[in-house]
Amino acid sequence: MAAEAPAHAAAAVRLNIAVANQLGLPLTDVQCIGLLTDGPAAPTRLAERLGLTTGAMTKVLDRLERGGYVHRSDDPADRRRIVVTASAEGLAEVGRHYVPIGEAFARRFVGYTDDELRTVLKFMRDSREVSEAEIDRIRGAALSIWAAHNSALPRWISASACRSSPRPGRVASGVSVMSCNLCASSATAGRSPRWRAWRSRAIPRSSWA
Repeated sequence: MAAEAPAHAAAAVRLNIAVANQLGLPLTDVQCIGLLTDGPAAPTRLAERLGLTTGAMTKVLDRLERGGYVHRSDDPADRRRIVVTASAEGLAEVGRHYVPIGEAFARRFVGYTDDELRTVLKFMRDSREVSEAEIDRIRGAALSIWAAHNSALPRWISASACRSSPRPGRVASGVSVMSCNLCASSATAGRSPRWRAWRSRAIPRSSWA
């Protein structure tokens, strides 16, 4: 079971990439539409679940709105907030690309008893919950690495110099790390010889953004 799980997850990713290619959309856009099948959501919540910055999320929503897949509107519960809703046409367009695999599963499960089908359904739901929990764990670990790195900054660097929220950096020793624009920006601190000297001592080059 443990050996099969990565292969199962990888096959699902490749399927989504194939569907995205058929639709002519980036994979992230298709994933966003998939999240909206559960109902309207705030852009910040979508960004959190997709692991995107708010700026990147805005670009995704701009593309999807231009394509007629989603629309943004005021939150009825709080007019200060925006919610994103998938259009019926958008859901239908994406959904039809998943019809063949649904039919393939139906053919594969012919002859299964009701109890066996309930077991399969429970496995699918459990798999999704495990995947969501693992995503949260990975992102939480990456944020912890970034926070530890940021806490080590010298006091003479103003916190205001960091102009962005945490974002994925390069991979160091096989572990995905987080970094901030401060580490490789052209901000005043980044141009100073004192900053460059500190960075060369304190931060492995492999973790520079």
